[in-house]
Amino acid sequence: MPVTMTKGFSPHMKISITRALKLGLESQAEEAIFYLDKDIGPEEFVVMMNEKLPSGVKIVTAEKKV
Repeated sequence: MPVTMTKGFSPHMKISITRALKLGLESQAEEAIFYLDKDIGPEEFVVMMNEKLPSGVKIVTAEKKV
């Protein structure tokens, strides 16, 4: 997955979770923004993510923001 990495001493994936849940809470739908180094389509993103996510967690839809 071509996710952008932050710069600095401890680099990590550049992801923004909108309205993050408090610890211990569950949800059926959450939103996140993934910053990518490579331009890929929403359908390809969904397939790539779902191949790597654990069972019980899946990406349902994705859209490209400009």
